Amino acid sequence: MVVIIAELPPLRRIDNVSNYLNMVGGVIDYVTHVDIPDSTFANPSANAILIGALIRRNFSNVEVIANVRVADHNKVGLTSLIMGGLANGVRNYLLMRAT
Repeated sequence: MVVIIAELPPLRRIDNVSNYLNMVGGVIDYVTHVDIPDSTFANPSANAILIGALIRRNFSNVEVIANVRVADHNKVGLTSLIMGGLANGVRNYLLMRAT
């Protein structure tokens, strides 16, 4: 099985959701997974798990990988986020430790 992952930019502007989904639609025919980064360069962005759930709701034929900075959450909060993502079809996570 071949896995092809496209990393998308994080969603930084809430008024730009339809454009963001159009961008996703432009790549999903060429990849098996899309990777959603989490607050790159310490700039605020929409939560990667929630954006992953939005993508899964609109494009069921692509898998999502949600990046989560574990330094931003305690154990209970991280568990809750992942459980919510699983309930919404996000099955792949990249847990990152900030240095």
